[in-house]
Order: sequence, then structure tokens, then C-alpha cells
Amino acid sequence: HNLDSFLQRGTKMVAAGYCLYSATTVLVLTLGSGVHGFTLDPDKQKFLQTHPNIRIPDVGSLYSFNEANYREFSEPVQQFLTSMK
Repeated sequence: HNLDSFLQRGTKMVAAGYCLYSATTVLVLTLGSGVHGFTLDPDKQKFLQTHPNIRIPDVGSLYSFNEANYREFSEPVQQFLTSMK
């Protein structure tokens, strides 16, 4: 993996998202103008917007990251993650 492909300005992105699977299925998506969450309605077989305008608090006391592949990350990424602890 090229570090330049990882460290890009967010303004270069067209879209980003992820999907959470558990008792419900939630799709979180941005097309560049806000982040919105959609929950799968299995009866209608459609995603319905249930979490409009998701925001990260400016200040928080919680740090959370899946560090299973920490040793595989480049040194700059490892340094950043370490600084967040």
C-alpha cells in the first residue's frame, strides 16, 4: 500500500461508508455533504434514513480503535494511533 493513497485530503473523496451487521443492519454513508445512517427494513427490503446528520463531538473522553493489525500499519500511522491513547 502506498502511503500517499492512504493520506489524502477528504475533499478528494467522492463517497465513503460502512455497514454494521447485528440485530439490525445499518448503512452509514456520505456523499460529501454530511453523514447519514440508514437502517434496513426487512419487511420493505429497503434502507430507511434513521440517523440524519451524524456528527462526532468536538471533545470526547473515549478512544476506540480495532488494533488487531497495528503491527501491519506504517510507522507514521502507528505513531498517530499511539498519540491518540
